[in-house]
Amino acid sequence: WVDRVGWDEPGADYPTGGPVSKVLGLWKALTPAIDVIGLDNYKLALSEYCMDCQGYAKYGNPLFLPETHAWEPASSRNMFWALGKYKTQGIFFFGPEAMIDEDGHVRAKSVDVWNSLKAMTSLQSVFRRMQKECDIQVIYQEEDAIEQRIMMDDTYIRIGFNSYERTDYHHGYFDTPCGYGKGLLIRENQRTFYAVGDSFCLSIRGNRDAVYFRQKMDKYVDYECVEEGYFDREGRWQMTRIRNGDESDYGIWVTYDCGTVKIVVGGGEYERL
Repeated sequence: WVDRVGWDEPGADYPTGGPVSKVLGLWKALTPAIDVIGLDNYKLALSEYCMDCQGYAKYGNPLFLPETHAWEPASSRNMFWALGKYKTQGIFFFGPEAMIDEDGHVRAKSVDVWNSLKAMTSLQSVFRRMQKECDIQVIYQEEDAIEQRIMMDDTYIRIGFNSYERTDYHHGYFDTPCGYGKGLLIRENQRTFYAVGDSFCLSIRGNRDAVYFRQKMDKYVDYECVEEGYFDREGRWQMTRIRNGDESDYGIWVTYDCGTVKIVVGGGEYERL
C-alpha cells in the first residue's frame, strides 16, 4: 500500500497509520528494529514512479521494491531510475510466471521487461558495489526524444536514440531501427565506463573540442578498448567479444543481448584537455 493514489484518503485509498511516505520519518524513528520499509511501485508515468521512489528513499531507509509490473513496457524503462538514481537494493516483478506462455516463450507484452532484466544480469554480481562507489547515470528516452546529453565531471557523453547507424551482422549492421532507449552508464574511474541496457548508442568525449567527423562520429576518439562481456559470480570481468572498426567508429551501440559494454578511453583523450 502507498499513499498519493486516488483521492489520497487515509482509510480509503490506503490503510490509516500504515508506513506510507507521509509518515515514513515517524516509522523510521519509532521502529528501529525494522531495517527496510518497501513499497509496491506500480506507477507507469515516470514522474509518479520517481516520486514514489524518492518518497521512500529517505530518512536512512534503503529503497526496496517488492512488487512492480512484469508486463508493462514502461516498467522496462522506469526500473533503471530505481537502480541508478535511487539505488534500490532490490526490485521484483509481480507474477513472473505470467511472463512465459504455455510453450515456454516470453509473452509479447513482457518482452521489454524481460530484455531489461537480461541486460542487468550481466553485472549483477558487482552492481551493489557500483551503486556505492561509481558515478551512475540513467539513460532514458523521453517521448519523441532523439538524443540525450550527459556530463560526468570532465567527460561529455551524447546518447543517440531511434536507430543504430552501424552495428554488426547479428543486429542488422546498417541503419537498424530500435525501440525506446533505456539503461545505465557507469563510470568506474576516469577512463573506464560500462554501458548496459537497450536501444541506444553513445559517444564519449574527454575534450569537447576534439576532432569530430560527422559520418563516423567516434573515428577519432582515443578508445583503448571496447568489449562486450559480463561479470562472473566472483566479480571478474569476462570479455565475450571485442569491437573495433565500424563497430566503434559510428558510436558505442548497446543492445540487451550483448551484455555489458566495457569502454576504456585512452589517456590521450584527456591529455588534450
